[in-house]
Amino acid sequence: MTLIIILFLFFTVCTNGLLSIERINDCFTTPLSNFDGPQIVDGNATSFDWWYFDAVTKDGTSAVTIIFYRTGIEELDVSLDYVEVTLAFPNGSSFTETIAANSSNVTACGFGASGVWNAEVGSFVGTPDLSMYTILLNNSVIEGNMTICSTTPGHYPNGSPPGSNVSALAAPSIFWTNAIPGGIANGMFAYNGETLVIHDGVGYHDHNWGGSGLAVGLVSWYWGHAQVGDYTLVWFDSITSTNERHASTFLVKSGKIQVAGQNTPFASSANFSLVLPFGNETEYPPNIASSNLPSGFLLNFVGVNGRQWSFLAESIHIAENDVGLSLYTRWIGKVTGGEVGGEIGTGSGVWEWLRF
Repeated sequence: MTLIIILFLFFTVCTNGLLSIERINDCFTTPLSNFDGPQIVDGNATSFDWWYFDAVTKDGTSAVTIIFYRTGIEELDVSLDYVEVTLAFPNGSSFTETIAANSSNVTACGFGASGVWNAEVGSFVGTPDLSMYTILLNNSVIEGNMTICSTTPGHYPNGSPPGSNVSALAAPSIFWTNAIPGGIANGMFAYNGETLVIHDGVGYHDHNWGGSGLAVGLVSWYWGHAQVGDYTLVWFDSITSTNERHASTFLVKSGKIQVAGQNTPFASSANFSLVLPFGNETEYPPNIASSNLPSGFLLNFVGVNGRQWSFLAESIHIAENDVGLSLYTRWIGKVTGGEVGGEIGTGSGVWEWLRF
């Protein structure tokens, strides 16, 4: 993660996309047939394109994160392709490795996409209807494979389904599509004599791209996902250097959307989420100068007709914690909650805090 953040320090708008990006009402949107497909031809320090996959066990004690990156190094004027893998084990130990590739190739098929990072680094294959993704790692550092079978419909930041003529803009210069907000993950990975197994775990997949670095416009970014009983929830909450807020809210119960949109708590009376850190003398709004990490997050969803849902995400392990030009922390753990006044469920999830 540190490497990609370092490469996010420059700004431009990419105009040489592999597949055209239409501009509608001053917002970029992916072509209707290219929900999860590539957006950048040759990544460089002024553009990025990545495909993110993760899975966490039902008890929230183990997880795997796999990110396929396409970016570059401005000083060398070369593209840079690599795969970052994080394994978090039940005893609290974890490792993050970056495996460089000489090349990458990603193609769109229907709403899905398939990509290969060298023949000996890794690959992923998605179905046209986004119902399943298969991820394969085969290199000198780690070997393994995983499938994620979707249980929740994919969406754009405003909650619209794939095929909608809407914007993919999630935050300033950051574009995002969420192919699998929630799914059933099964996989096995071998690293340095250890084996991590995910059996019927909570799976997730999304795609980010852009022509501007995160550090240019953002100072804080909260993101996460969880499966709690019949609920699937995804949250995205960011703050810019000018104190503007950008959010994406997605709450689904048994396949039916309960709350979805890009409203912030200060912009609407309904269809928004509020993400609040707690524990360890954490401050809110986030104090990026503080070294204190929250123990967890309180996630409140507000829908129409006064309906409210509340979830508590409590960390079990820190899966990744980077300190560099920016700070990045990813947690795994248990999540409890449900509709206020209703039944309380228990599950697990993955969440992160990126700050500059």
